[in-house]
Amino acid sequence: MKRKNIRRFRHLLHVARWWESHTRTLRKAMAWTARKLAFLRVLNVLNPLRYIKILDWYIIRKFIGTYIYSILLIISISIVFDVNENLAKFSQYHAPLKAIVFDYYANFVPYFANLFSPLFVFIAVIFFTSKLASNSEIISMLAAGVSFKRLMRPYIVRADIHSVVLSLCLRHSARNSGKAELRVDV
Repeated sequence: MKRKNIRRFRHLLHVARWWESHTRTLRKAMAWTARKLAFLRVLNVLNPLRYIKILDWYIIRKFIGTYIYSILLIISISIVFDVNENLAKFSQYHAPLKAIVFDYYANFVPYFANLFSPLFVFIAVIFFTSKLASNSEIISMLAAGVSFKRLMRPYIVRADIHSVVLSLCLRHSARNSGKAELRVDV
């Protein structure tokens, strides 16, 4: 049994030596390329994700989850009320289901999502921050030496991202708002 293990070890050693001797040129070329491209390390300063740490991602994920859950909840409630309100009109004019879903509600959902978004950003921030405080996570972060300014960084980053995305969505929905209307022949 021992001889078999020794043979395997010798074979692995032989393979490792062969690998090292045959890839030496490749490793030297890669090291030379890395030295020549060292000036690109300066670009790492411009990378915005460099400044977002694990704590920031944790807070941003908590916020996004709470925001998406709350906005989906209010949109689904508004769809239910709108269907209840407009059901008579849809059936009176014999509107096809495809037109109702893809023309009317495909524009209804982004419009109301943009309309309710600032309110639900505020509600989501209050809700998940109070949840962090009730779980004593904020106290732990401050006790670990994280400053209050540093604790506010993910809030600011997420607010910037949300404002850019919201402005692009508003611009897109405003551009397309006149295109799709529910037309029903009487």
